[in-house]
Amino acid sequence: LLVKGEWRPLYEWRDEKAPWVDQECSNWFSCTYPAARFTSQLFTCRIIGDERHHILNNEYVIRTGHGVDKQTTTELISSKARLLELIETVFGVRLEETEGIDRYL
Repeated sequence: LLVKGEWRPLYEWRDEKAPWVDQECSNWFSCTYPAARFTSQLFTCRIIGDERHHILNNEYVIRTGHGVDKQTTTELISSKARLLELIETVFGVRLEETEGIDRYL
């Protein structure tokens, strides 16, 4: 943060743990609030070697490299079968219940 021509820290980190009640409340909010990311979107990610893979709703992205050497590959997921294939083969998760997962496509 630039204040009167001088750079100052934007955040301050402390070596003390947050009270359990704050952690529990924040976790509950992010998992139950209707507009929260974890209740309104499908998101998964995984790092494999030098690749970063993620799915956000109907978009599968692979990122490799850094800076000017960075490459991004994007695939729009158009079927439930493809979504389940990616989740199992790339992310290593076999879902037992898949009803409704295609609402994100």
